[in-house]
Amino acid sequence: MTAVKSKGDGPGKKKGRRSVESIMADYKDARPSDVSDKVFVATSAVHGKGLFAAKRLKAGTVLSRLHGMPTFDDGIYVLWITDEIGLELTNDLKYINHDKNPNAAYSDLDVTIVRDVKAGEELLHDYGW
Repeated sequence: MTAVKSKGDGPGKKKGRRSVESIMADYKDARPSDVSDKVFVATSAVHGKGLFAAKRLKAGTVLSRLHGMPTFDDGIYVLWITDEIGLELTNDLKYINHDKNPNAAYSDLDVTIVRDVKAGEELLHDYGW
């Protein structure tokens, strides 16, 4: 996974900016959940590791919530919440790879299935969301 927004000029504080604690409080429910009965990690034909459906997943299913630690640094599994604050993903949902024809989407921090997915199919998200 790559960053979806640029960091801008870095983590410098400016008057009127919210603190990392304030912003992350909005994501207090971003706890890991067990999705091991729905997905598994395996080698991807797209890139490195990928996340695959362990069983059929219907469109509209909310798979789980992304989980991570706040960060100011760029990284392969960082999802940018603002121009300066990212969430370094720590659960298996970080292995969802990019595709312009996705079968999963991020809505806030939820991962939602956007079209029916067959068992064994890789979950893909459009990073340009």
